[in-house]
Amino acid sequence: MRSSLWTDGIVLVATILVCSVAVDAVAYPFPRLADGWPDRGVMRRELMTTQELLSRLRLHGIRDPARVHLAYLEPNGMISVLTGRDEEAEAPRHPPGR
Repeated sequence: MRSSLWTDGIVLVATILVCSVAVDAVAYPFPRLADGWPDRGVMRRELMTTQELLSRLRLHGIRDPARVHLAYLEPNGMISVLTGRDEEAEAPRHPPGR
């Protein structure tokens, strides 16, 4: 019984990964397929709230999220932001030390 649950879990994870890669592969050459909104699944996985996302954008000097052309959640947890086709937002400002 335990082996069957473990195997079912592996199959489920593999299926989710394959579907995720397939959607990304289809959306990559067709940017209009991307919805232009924050990816709630990624935010949920990273335990990031909308308020935290907006806070991180403000650290880049962006008050209006509509200015964001692309934003990437980097492996180190930082967010890289592009506000125009080739324009990168200013580097994040860190709050002063205590």
